[in-house]
Amino acid sequence: MLYDTYGTSARVLENEPISVKPYEESEKLKRIRRQREIRAKKMKAKVVIGIISFGLITFLMILQNAMINDQFNRLNSLRKEYENIKNEVDLLRIQIEKQVDLSKVEEVAYGKLGMQKPDRSQIVYINVNEKDICEVIEDESKVQVALNSIMQKIQSVLEYLY
Repeated sequence: MLYDTYGTSARVLENEPISVKPYEESEKLKRIRRQREIRAKKMKAKVVIGIISFGLITFLMILQNAMINDQFNRLNSLRKEYENIKNEVDLLRIQIEKQVDLSKVEEVAYGKLGMQKPDRSQIVYINVNEKDICEVIEDESKVQVALNSIMQKIQSVLEYLY
């Protein structure tokens, strides 16, 4: 047996027989290689699944944000449309109030219908000595008839003016 002379006490193997069973070593190596290949394939599969999962989650988040943005834009357009309709309703109310104004009624009566104010000789004063009496109508059908007649008179006045 020879020892290395450069400061180590390790034995140097030179022509000593090595007892290695080639068949058993190759089987172990094959098994180890297979296990490494399987681990490598599993790692690759995990990486691919992770990348696909990340991409899918990112896509879903982008899709969700796009849908939220679309709904927000739709809400804003509906709010603008509501404001426009509200302004239009206000303008129509103002126009109705202007047309129902007494000066407008008087103008239509004088201009279009040729009406005139009555003279003193045409005015007849009536003296009513009775008290004012108010009757309550209890039957709903009578109330409905009264309301219908009032509505008809209002409609006829409005038709008359326009």
